[in-house]
Amino acid sequence: MDALKLMNKQVGAVIDKLDNHDNRIQKIENTMTIDYAQQEELNRYGRAKVVEILGGKEVPAYGQLSKKAFSQFWNDYKRHMKVSSYKNTAVKDMDKAYGFIKDWVPSKELKLMITGANAQIRIVEEVI
Repeated sequence: MDALKLMNKQVGAVIDKLDNHDNRIQKIENTMTIDYAQQEELNRYGRAKVVEILGGKEVPAYGQLSKKAFSQFWNDYKRHMKVSSYKNTAVKDMDKAYGFIKDWVPSKELKLMITGANAQIRIVEEVI
């Protein structure tokens, strides 16, 4: 009987240690940020999205509005992901980050500015 009590006590101690380790691992997983390669991949994907929204690198909107568009994009990203930099994105939030980038649209004001800037090239081409 004493051996059984001792064994139950030891099993309880092992379970407590496992729970403690599980909690520590979960905390690490929830706070670990992406590594350099993931940062670069996320940055490239974000930049490509903005270039796509602008209409490419060869259009007037890129030359006139790229700084504004990139700034708006990364500010929206940081606000949505609740980070101070895309580099601080949590590993567990990578799917959420890619989803945000895929679905991002500029503000109405910026969208109108892009349309207007890119319309200029069509007018010039039609005149020539």
